[in-house]
Amino acid sequence: MNTTTEPNETIGKRIIKINECQTLSSNSTLTYHIGCDDKDNSIHFRIVSNTGGGFFNDEWIALSDIQQAFAKWPVDDPITSFALNGLFKGKSANSPAFLMAALKEENIVATLKGRDVTMSTSFQMNFCQP
Repeated sequence: MNTTTEPNETIGKRIIKINECQTLSSNSTLTYHIGCDDKDNSIHFRIVSNTGGGFFNDEWIALSDIQQAFAKWPVDDPITSFALNGLFKGKSANSPAFLMAALKEENIVATLKGRDVTMSTSFQMNFCQP
């Protein structure tokens, strides 16, 4: 089953990259967009399709909001996709892990050495905090 959304360019985002990645469980392939807001040039991510049966939120998520979510995570704890839950309140439970998979593909986060990749996988950040 393919779960796909239609591109929504009416919200002022210019798609600057379309890419695919495996989910954290490697059970399906995700397609995601990276967009640039035409008003403030901010970077945004959104998941647009999943070859598996899992549903997801297809809204644009600002990189600055992702950075803020990571900044709120306890400093002594490795980051997991649960850090992104607040960005998807009331939405699909898959969305944080799917977004984390896209961030991993873009080398914004990386799996900690010696860890298996799961929804609760620990990641390290590869970018500076705001």
